[in-house]
Amino acid sequence: MKTTRSNHSFGHYPNLIKGIEPEGPDHIWCADITYIRVKKEFLYLAVLMDLFTRAIGGWELSRSLTEELTLAALRKALAAHPAPKIHHSDHGMQYAAGRYVELLRAKGVQISMA
Repeated sequence: MKTTRSNHSFGHYPNLIKGIEPEGPDHIWCADITYIRVKKEFLYLAVLMDLFTRAIGGWELSRSLTEELTLAALRKALAAHPAPKIHHSDHGMQYAAGRYVELLRAKGVQISMA
């Protein structure tokens, strides 16, 4: 099952973390989505992980793969931790969509994608 749709009309961003190591906690957060099969359906898990500590800063589970799923995980992470310097993800539309990007920019976070 493919969870990333990168041929969307939202913005694409450069890979800002290639070749660098995180300097400390909340320097780089990595975001991803995975799916979990439960009986005859799939649940989607959106997670934000601090690349330095490997701690999960925020997560959300849903039956739908939407921008709201990733936005809820991001809001949880931002409520519990200082905003990172860099947010890194794949080019999936959930991470490039308007409200998600707007929230990152409002917090002064640089967006990185690969």
